[in-house]
Amino acid sequence: MTLERWPEIAAVLAGQSDGCVVCADCLEVMTEMPEGCVDAVVTDPPYGCSVVRGNGRLGSNTSRAGIPGRVYAEVIGDDRPFVPTPWLSFPEVVLWGANWFCSRLPDASRWLVWDKRDGTASNNMADCELAWTNLPGPVRIFSHRWMGMIRASEKLRTDRVHPTQKPLALMEWCLSFVASSLVLDPFCGSGTTCVAAKKLGRRYIGIDISEDYCRIARARLAATPKPLFSDADPQPQQQEMFAEGTEDA
Repeated sequence: MTLERWPEIAAVLAGQSDGCVVCADCLEVMTEMPEGCVDAVVTDPPYGCSVVRGNGRLGSNTSRAGIPGRVYAEVIGDDRPFVPTPWLSFPEVVLWGANWFCSRLPDASRWLVWDKRDGTASNNMADCELAWTNLPGPVRIFSHRWMGMIRASEKLRTDRVHPTQKPLALMEWCLSFVASSLVLDPFCGSGTTCVAAKKLGRRYIGIDISEDYCRIARARLAATPKPLFSDADPQPQQQEMFAEGTEDA
């Protein structure tokens, strides 16, 4: 294993740690990770919509953005198109925002759709967000209202720490389609995928090039308790009152 610069990742891969968030260029990290060490990539990458301007405020494209007027750390890489090629060879892949780069993706049967309206009327913001996957099965929809101040979960002004932050409930739903017990988010931002993985008892590796967002992700993970049971744990079974082949005397 050649991860001398990122011992936290080496510890997760060796089963000595449940998860980590590292500040680095994910493509650089991937060149040093052993082939086949991670099966699942679940991420919401920056894809060229310049959601945050240089002054830290929201840009003109606010269809997926956070609180107007709030200052956010820069979303590094969001000023250029996203190239999904390095991530397509993993056994399980979920890429949010894929309608922005679908011309660079293979055909797929299972897209994930986040219905942000959940029955409310359309306005000038997006009705839904789309994730491309390489998973088997049909398209699935998750209805979870997330429109400005009207939202089904999480408080806008206290819980929103990233301009394109996804609901924790959405990422938990997302992971329900992924079998792997170890999840990689190479553009982890504020760490929602990692928090969802931790809540579900899965191991996780989060990578982001922004130290500001890495600090936020680590703080959120530190505040997230580890579950008593993993979602991969076998479910308890009702025990038989009598052993097979015996009768009540």
